[in-house]
Amino acid sequence: MVIIRNTETKREVFGHHLIAKAEQDEKSRHWIYRLDPDLRALYGDMTHTLIDWDQRLALKGKDLARWLQLYIASHAKPYPVKVATLRDLSGSRAKALKNFRGKLRLALDDLVKKFSGLITTAPMPKQENLALT
Repeated sequence: MVIIRNTETKREVFGHHLIAKAEQDEKSRHWIYRLDPDLRALYGDMTHTLIDWDQRLALKGKDLARWLQLYIASHAKPYPVKVATLRDLSGSRAKALKNFRGKLRLALDDLVKKFSGLITTAPMPKQENLALT
């Protein structure tokens, strides 16, 4: 359920289930989900994120690269983000930032080498911010 509350009045403004309907195609056995159309206002013009599933499958066993693929696809424009923020958002268990930087470098290299167009350059700066282009 999606609920929006006014933090000042502590009153619920909006409450809906995200999925209005789910059905399984008899032939393909794939599931088809219908999202609640009343939630459209929350998403504006961009109502979904397109994921290249072949790219995703090619990254099997590379969890950080797979996470980065989703992270990049969900952002309309790249913007600088702290490496520590990427570590936290990705759920990495690397305690030391230098250890995460090494894993991040390998994941970015995978994305650059295997998928032209997803990332054209993957700089690994010594400063805290990383900008993906």
